[in-house]
Amino acid sequence: QQRLALASILAMQPDLLILDEPTSQLDPHGTRSIFEALASLVDQSNTTVVMIEHKLEWVAQFSDRVFLLDQGRLTAHGSPEEVLSSAALREAGLFSTQYAQVSQAVIEAGLQARSKSIPLTLDAARDFLK
Repeated sequence: QQRLALASILAMQPDLLILDEPTSQLDPHGTRSIFEALASLVDQSNTTVVMIEHKLEWVAQFSDRVFLLDQGRLTAHGSPEEVLSSAALREAGLFSTQYAQVSQAVIEAGLQARSKSIPLTLDAARDFLK
């Protein structure tokens, strides 16, 4: 139903699309298809997509800019790397992506030296852990 609703909205070719948790209750395959459709829309048109989303792995992979709100206040904004590795994220009681958490544990265990940034996506974590 969520994919059908999104498809009907995309058919109207809006200039601005605001989505609140468009992947809630979707399995990983459904989540991927939604994010890929939105990425394709952005690449092929002038549509701006504003999305409220808690699946940080997908946010890290597909977003240009991230805004972190904590109790209605803007506490951080910037690139996914900047926001998802910021102290503001931890202060809000949130954790970064599972890939960042594993990489941080590897660093803390002394198995890898800290690089410039903690990886946020699967591809970046694979490169980091090689």
